[in-house]
Amino acid sequence: MSIAPPRPPGVSFEATWIPDDQEWELATHDLDGRRQGTVRRWCLNGTKKSEYEFKDDRIHGPFRRWHDSGEPAREGVAVTGTVTGWDRWYRSSERTSESPFRRDIHPAVSRADYLYEKGVAVRSRYFLNDGTECEISGEAFPARPAEAAPGDDDPTSSPGLGAFGGVR
Repeated sequence: MSIAPPRPPGVSFEATWIPDDQEWELATHDLDGRRQGTVRRWCLNGTKKSEYEFKDDRIHGPFRRWHDSGEPAREGVAVTGTVTGWDRWYRSSERTSESPFRRDIHPAVSRADYLYEKGVAVRSRYFLNDGTECEISGEAFPARPAEAAPGDDDPTSSPGLGAFGGVR
């Protein structure tokens, strides 16, 4: 059995040390030991790492992850352990233990959104720091004509997700 490191400020007294992950976890367990409800995790230094909703020990509902710097890393929704709908990844401005971006995504891309259906990514969208939609190469798309249909032209319109911190 591993000895827990000193508990950093900001980590709940009820949180337990998870040695395999090197993280603190605060979770409610049912009589069968399954995680239920909101599960929060913190890094060794006390920085908030993740927040997931669980049902019967499977991610079920909104989830969020943070980079070591505290910047948003990822947000989405899962149903019985499978990502469903828009899964949004954010690039960190600093070094991080989170690695959401594939190597083929240009460093200028600051956000990547993936639409999942039945656990499979069926669509992707990429954005620059200023919110401009772009190619995976980081090249901005041309401006859309004013007469274009509404919906896909709004980079914040990924259904199911609001700005980091909330699911619509």
